Amino acid sequence: LGRQAVEYLQSRGIDQRLAAKFYLGYAADNWDGLVRYLESIGVDLADAMEAGVILKGKNGYFDRFRGRIMFPICDHLGRFIGFGGRSMDPTQPKYLNSPGTAVFNKSQTVYGLNWSKEAIKERNEVIIVEGYTDFISLFAKNQKQVVASLGTAFSPGHARLLSRFATK
Repeated sequence: LGRQAVEYLQSRGIDQRLAAKFYLGYAADNWDGLVRYLESIGVDLADAMEAGVILKGKNGYFDRFRGRIMFPICDHLGRFIGFGGRSMDPTQPKYLNSPGTAVFNKSQTVYGLNWSKEAIKERNEVIIVEGYTDFISLFAKNQKQVVASLGTAFSPGHARLLSRFATK
């Protein structure tokens, strides 16, 4: 499925260079690959569950984002605060975001502001699109005053955040 993810990104005009620039990756389609890795480096799995990257079931912990293209979500300062995952399995929900945490709130976060805030300030305008690949496609075409709404309705929190950078 990793190949399927690469083909999907290429079909959306996202090559290896763009994928690297925006830190895109792929979460293997394993139930507990991330769980096993986190355990091997000594991460407390309760902390990983609180961060929203794993879940707890009847038989222990399992990976939340398995089998998905991963879009790390940063705050406007470039700090990683959550993830969005696009499924390659048509039987699964197409997109899955990190749950709300102490640092991630979908109604107050937009995708890409860390990369676009200078262009937004310079042009005093922002273009708001729906998804990650829409953002990346426009940014790659030099329309850098763009953000994506993380697939959620535009909220007053989004408006407050963006009004710090532009009036249009």
